This record gives sequence, structure tokens and C-alpha cells, in this order.
Amino acid sequence: MPQIMYRTETIKNITLTATVWETSAGWAAKGVATEDRGNEVREHTVYPPQDYYPDKKAAGEAIWEVLKDGVVD
Repeated sequence: MPQIMYRTETIKNITLTATVWETSAGWAAKGVATEDRGNEVREHTVYPPQDYYPDKKAAGEAIWEVLKDGVVD
């Protein structure tokens, strides 16, 4: 199943991208935080607390919280 971009936003020069996809076990998700430091770009991949969620929204919101918590802290 193809990955679907659930949400993207830039906060403090860091672009957050939440991606979800459907599997036979449920909806999975991952998030990527891309930090632009001017002379270099760093990417960090994160995953939600559960492997699978019952629907697209649950998976998207779970990974979005992980991404936002990492930037706001």
C-alpha cells in the first residue's frame, strides 16, 4: 500500500512530516523531522508508540504528537 502524507508543518526551521499507510494488520505511521541548519540538513525518523492503529486518523495523530513533542521540548 502506498504511503500517504498525513500532515506537514514547519516549526522553528524544522519541517515535520507525518506519513501513514495501511497494512493487513492496521494503519502504520512514521514521522520525519528535517532540520535546516543553513550549511547542513539533518533528518530524524521517529515512530509512534504502537506498531498499528485502527484507522488513518489515529495513526496520523499518534505520530504527529511524537513529532511535535520532539520540537516543542
